[in-house]
Amino acid sequence: MRAAFTALASAFRARARGFARGGLLEKLAAAAALASTAAVAGLAALAIRALVPAGARALAELPMIEPMSLVERLLSGAFASAFALLLLGSLTTAVSTLFISEELGALVALPLPHGVLVLRQVSGTALAAAAPTMVVALPAAAAAASFAPRPLVAFFALALGLLACALLATTLGTALAIAFVRVVPPRRARFLAAFVSALGLSAALVGARAARPERLMDPVAALEILKRFGETPPAPPRGPLSHAAHDPK
Repeated sequence: MRAAFTALASAFRARARGFARGGLLEKLAAAAALASTAAVAGLAALAIRALVPAGARALAELPMIEPMSLVERLLSGAFASAFALLLLGSLTTAVSTLFISEELGALVALPLPHGVLVLRQVSGTALAAAAPTMVVALPAAAAAASFAPRPLVAFFALALGLLACALLATTLGTALAIAFVRVVPPRRARFLAAFVSALGLSAALVGARAARPERLMDPVAALEILKRFGETPPAPPRGPLSHAAHDPK
């Protein structure tokens, strides 16, 4: 456990040093990326703060809809989407950090166990792949948890669920990256990982379009969607997602 925290801290310091050594244009690009990500996170939190009360008032007029079932399924879909995005991001990043990084030559020469070095690179992969998603998702989770009967418990349940998604996606992405490198050289493996990620994103876009999201603008079609996902009573709480969605008695 101590080695894991040390490797994570080392990876974070390496990212900070890389930012400090960059040129002016690189720093401006990184600052613009951080500012845009923070803006998206703020807008997502504001949207949730506005949509939750409006949704509660609308569901009060629809007694056939089970709100907790609807919330639980929305949470499950959100976490599944986050896991897929994190997996696709960590796949390409893992190939670069584990096999193509410029600092690998200097790191291998250090008097440290190779297992610690691998853990450090995997931690760097997790930071690089999960940071944008976590920056956007955590403020949104905080905004949603503020409406729960126990906001702190709900927020930690959502945050721990996001952390579990990030760790699982990073682990699986690293395993796939190693499998790719065993088949093709690392630089070709990076292109292969990028191709697989592009295919995954394309499939997600096609699936989202096939779901016809414009139906949400039609009141009749939107009501049918709510009935499909909200009429079935939820199962008893068995995990952090269910406990975050259900109102404790």
